[in-house]
Amino acid sequence: MRRLILLFVIVGAMILFVGTSCESRVQVPVPLPEVKVEVPEVELGFKVVKPTGTEDLFEDFESYGQGEVAPFGPWKVLEGFNAPHVEEGVQADKTIGKVLRADIGRGIFTLGEWTNLTLECNLKREGSAEGRVYFRLSEDGKKGFYVSFSEYGVALHKFAGSIDMKIAENKGVKLSGDWMYLKILAEGERIEVFLNGKKVIDVTDSDVFSGGIGMATTFQTVFFDNVRVETIE
Repeated sequence: MRRLILLFVIVGAMILFVGTSCESRVQVPVPLPEVKVEVPEVELGFKVVKPTGTEDLFEDFESYGQGEVAPFGPWKVLEGFNAPHVEEGVQADKTIGKVLRADIGRGIFTLGEWTNLTLECNLKREGSAEGRVYFRLSEDGKKGFYVSFSEYGVALHKFAGSIDMKIAENKGVKLSGDWMYLKILAEGERIEVFLNGKKVIDVTDSDVFSGGIGMATTFQTVFFDNVRVETIE
């Protein structure tokens, strides 16, 4: 009997020892490898357009004189419009500097061979002003595309000669009187328009050709600044 009791005591001690050893091994911390997850940058909301070093053109109008009237630099007066001028104002970054002032019926453009491009700029409307930003614009200014913006929303047009056709429209866009950020992506047949980081137009059009860019006002006054163009490779 004593031997049996002694045997039970020995077996119990062994079980306790093994269990304690296993528990100790489980609780030993194991260092884990560090995992780095790259989160892509997402462009949202208003921004002040700035040069990045990869653009083909950047224009902030700072190199021109106060009150200087187009043509100046690479800019020419747009076909069918009068000449706008440069003046001092409070810019999109809230500092005082030069901006382009385009009153009703005034516009400029610059020659180019951009087919696939990113076009960005800051713009500001006065009152119920209506303006346009042109791209793929022909040398004589009589063929191309433009984005129009007014109190009625944002629209995309293409034109040639005396015929102008609206090919897309978003009436749900509410434009403020503050500085805004406009971005146009034109790649092949696809054209996308963003306002303050929100996509407002996305359409395909079979007419693909190269050209320059421009800005104009068709009603009241629009200010333009920080115009940036980059080729999409």
